[in-house]
Order: sequence, then structure tokens, then C-alpha cells
Amino acid sequence: MDTIPVTLVTGFAGPGKALLIDHWLQGRAPGERWALVLNESMLPARPALQRLDLRGACVCCAALPVLRARLPALLRDRPRRLVIELGETGDPAAVEALLRAPDWRPWLRPPGVVAVIRAGRYGPYLGDPAGAPSGRLYASLHLRPAGAVQWQPADGASDEVRQRIRSRADRPDALLVSGPDRPWIELADLERTAD
Repeated sequence: MDTIPVTLVTGFAGPGKALLIDHWLQGRAPGERWALVLNESMLPARPALQRLDLRGACVCCAALPVLRARLPALLRDRPRRLVIELGETGDPAAVEALLRAPDWRPWLRPPGVVAVIRAGRYGPYLGDPAGAPSGRLYASLHLRPAGAVQWQPADGASDEVRQRIRSRADRPDALLVSGPDRPWIELADLERTAD
């Protein structure tokens, strides 16, 4: 039995996560079934898309029991991919622990994690001491497991800022994607970054 690839999308609130997920959804083959768990974004309904909306409760803690209970229904029709969007306070490690549990190993491929960085919101990711401690904590949670870092297209971050942010990830080889020549992380890129 083929396992279902899982992608976790994390980052601060804003349009970046929804835009990336929407880009992937638009690139699906016609009729290809996907499962989508949304924690902040409001994406329109689409054909062949099973969705679980968990807005209002963090998917890594308060809503984790709901995700655990609803996961079998999301996977029943064998979607081609499972995408889980975490809220800005979400800890990808908690969701990864659930998805890597022995019960799910026959069904799910270990997740690829993408951290989406909003244009102009670099301070928390750089450990800016002038910012709120909670912002630095959440930025660390976003970056630590990331195999890929997505900047919003045309964000204006310098190469130095990008490299400094990447160096704060547990995976300093994390894929960096941004710019007019390559504005989006593609799913094939994530397959190569997953553990």
C-alpha cells in the first residue's frame, strides 16, 4: 500500500500560507483527491477536496484530539496528499509526533514542513531582542523542523537575511524559495526535504 505524503505549513498569520496552499491546489491533476486541515486560513471549497476546519483552536494542542479522531475519516478515501496548516502559535513537532505514531506509519509518509515567512516580518525569525519574546518563540517553532522556507513572492528580503534565518533552522540545508524566477515551493521539492 502506498503511503500518503503529508505536508505541514506553518508561519505567522497572514496571506502567505493560504496563497501557497492555494497554489498547490490549483496545480493538482483534475479530480485528484486531497485532504486539507485548516487552522487559520479560509480557502474556498473545491472538488475532490476533503477538508477539516479547526479554526479557533490550535491544531497542535487544543484541537489535536479532534484531528486524531477525524484523521481516519479524512484518510478513508485514500487522498493523494494530506496538507495541514498550523496557526501562528502552532508547534509542528506536536503534530509530527501524532503523524509519526505507529498507528499511522502504514498510512502516512513522514511530513515535510514548510515555514512561510511574511514580507517584512523577519525580526522574530532573526531573534530580534526588541520584539516580543512570544514572537521569537513561535518563529523558532516554525523554523526548527522546516525542510523548506517560503518567502512571500517579492518580499524584498536580502540574501543575507535569508541565510541568517535559514541558519536558525535545525536543518541548515533547508530549501529557500523566493523571487520572481521561482516564487513558490513546489510539492516535488518537499518530497526531497522530508525525512
